Amino acid sequence: MCGHEHTPSPSPRVGACVNFFSQDHGHLGNLVFHNPQTPTSPLATHAQFSSTDGLELQDDLLVSIHLSGDLTKPVAECGLFQQFSLSRRGGPEIVLDEYLTLNVSDDGIIGRRVSMTRDGEFVADGIVGFNTASLVAASS
Repeated sequence: MCGHEHTPSPSPRVGACVNFFSQDHGHLGNLVFHNPQTPTSPLATHAQFSSTDGLELQDDLLVSIHLSGDLTKPVAECGLFQQFSLSRRGGPEIVLDEYLTLNVSDDGIIGRRVSMTRDGEFVADGIVGFNTASLVAASS
């Protein structure tokens, strides 16, 4: 779960979250999927990346949401659900080309593996989870 202890900035605090880890560098940051117009919406319209330790957007990062959430398999065996790029030019937050459903289902992203690559090289990966602590805080 992406709470204050894992998120380097105080915004946003709703939607779904992926904490990215690499074997070489540990926790590199997180990606929050959210809808800024309707914070409790089950559809994400935006993605915002926050770096914790040196993973800067110097070059484009390709973000791949996979069909499987199995971290024991090679990324190439996890199938592809959707991809998008994060870039220095666009900043840490992007508007998604397609809405993402924030639930566990055939079309939802919760429980799916997400990986990042730079110039075809693996950077980090993680699993999409609910950002429930933030949803409770946002509704009070």
